[in-house]
Amino acid sequence: MAQYARRMIDVGVRFVGGCCGTTPEHIRKMRDAVASVQPKHTSVAVPRVTFEDPALTQPVPLEVRSAWGRKLARGEPVASV
Repeated sequence: MAQYARRMIDVGVRFVGGCCGTTPEHIRKMRDAVASVQPKHTSVAVPRVTFEDPALTQPVPLEVRSAWGRKLARGEPVASV
């Protein structure tokens, strides 16, 4: 486990840990294995996201959304189990 933790840090992973069955001894060995490794500094490009103004968005009519919606819009009985 410790060897894999070191390999992961070497390729840029910033966080390593354990899950079910990981003991304190495993964590100590991982810590010791990665203590001398310097993490790689990478930059991450975060795309800018724009959202439409909800006031300008027209809702999709119920009868267009699905067959279920068409039945509801027509007043037909529907059932769900």
